[in-house]
Amino acid sequence: MLRTAAVTVLMVLMLLVTASAVVADPSDPPDPPQNGVSCPTGRCAAGAFDPGSPGGPATSTPVVSGTTSGSSNSTGGGAVDVPACTEQPMNPQPAADSIWWRGNSPADGVIVRWICTGDTTPETCTYCTDLTPHFAANGVAAGGGAAPPPPPDPAMLAQQAYQQIPIPKPDIHLGPNPDLVAVNIPVWLWVSRAQVAPVTVTAGGVTVTATPALTSVSWSMGEPVEPDGGASPAPAVVCSGEQMYTPAPEVVAPTVIPACGYSYQWRSLKSRTGGTGTWPVSASATWVITWTSNVGESGTITAPPANSVTNLQVGEWQTVGVYTGSNSGG
Repeated sequence: MLRTAAVTVLMVLMLLVTASAVVADPSDPPDPPQNGVSCPTGRCAAGAFDPGSPGGPATSTPVVSGTTSGSSNSTGGGAVDVPACTEQPMNPQPAADSIWWRGNSPADGVIVRWICTGDTTPETCTYCTDLTPHFAANGVAAGGGAAPPPPPDPAMLAQQAYQQIPIPKPDIHLGPNPDLVAVNIPVWLWVSRAQVAPVTVTAGGVTVTATPALTSVSWSMGEPVEPDGGASPAPAVVCSGEQMYTPAPEVVAPTVIPACGYSYQWRSLKSRTGGTGTWPVSASATWVITWTSNVGESGTITAPPANSVTNLQVGEWQTVGVYTGSNSGG
């Protein structure tokens, strides 16, 4: 009776030991792995040990394999931590001639790099494959997942901002008196100041501000180099800075040189002007849009010339001698 009880107690103890082995989670599992989950090097694995049938080989079958965040080894019940490092597109993207593209085109993908949180770094990450920035094709990320869309190109946003800027035509002024313009006497040329507000465009975390500015005005005064039948026009007058805005005084001597001006050489006779009796005058304004972004990129866009046209009659001042007679009667 006592021997039977001792055998029964021994069998119960063996069952308890076997049960504890099934739920064990050793920090340093033997080789081959036994039952449980282990994360000795930052990589987790769960296995079940099968002692096999009598006379047959024992086997160890892996059940779950995962990766920890690098800050903990394992969790109860075999749970795996969320990785602390992910591949994300560089912002801004490197230049197209950067060696990181490795012969690929920016149109076909983006350059990505590992970004880590907490105390984890790519150098200590056990699952980070390529630690240097590298190319990822569109729609593909590390591990075969969907890659996030690349950030918008600041230059493209600058074009969008530029398209929203109303570029004004120049407001032409001629002086000091546009009705009394004559050959060999300077004509003052200027335009009105135009205030054009900047435009800002934001998309995908990238912000671009485009600021327009009038940089120069080119004046074509309409007369040819040769007065009769000449096809070549006289050279244009280009003015910039404050020259563009300096008006003619109300009273000015013919010898004063304008800040921006022109002296006609030929009268606008109908025989020279196709019957109009005027020279066509055009002002071509050049606007440059300077853009900046919150990602460090910047640049300029030159708008097509904005033109205004008018006509100007050009005559001639003549000195007329008048005989008033002689008091001496001679």
